[in-house]
Amino acid sequence: CVGCPDGSWCAGGASQPRPCSRGGYCLGNASEPTPCPAGTYQGEESATSCTNCTVFSFCSAGSSAPTPCAAGTVGRGEGLEDASQCDTCPPGFWCSAGVAIACGASTYSAAVNATNEGNCTACPPNSRSPSGSTSIGDCTCDTNFYDKGSTMAGKVECVECPVGSECNRSG
Repeated sequence: CVGCPDGSWCAGGASQPRPCSRGGYCLGNASEPTPCPAGTYQGEESATSCTNCTVFSFCSAGSSAPTPCAAGTVGRGEGLEDASQCDTCPPGFWCSAGVAIACGASTYSAAVNATNEGNCTACPPNSRSPSGSTSIGDCTCDTNFYDKGSTMAGKVECVECPVGSECNRSG
């Protein structure tokens, strides 16, 4: 098509240009839209290029919008081409729409591929942990409490320090 402008295409020599469709782009004298390559997308009509796929998402060839990584997975970079490039959600986090969200303070999670905050377990009473903790061992007793269960792996039992004892720091 002679004289078909950038951002449009002319089918079979038609003199009336059509706007380039979403999911593709058109350069001058295009006879049809060119699909955006995998890892890119185009959400606007009449485009002359494609945009890199955003973080937390992937874009298959011809995408008109990024697709968020599935629950339990995280997108760590731009330009992902398919769902297989989304990473496993790591322990200490839960993942939704491709975003890794740390378990809150005073909780922990050893699970991988966690899909919601319900996978984060509260530390035992009278203890706390930093956000993103991965095991009960990250839970430490509050000030004026000590861990009675420290001889058993995987158990934290914080009890009040006996009257008259030195127990003025956490741990």
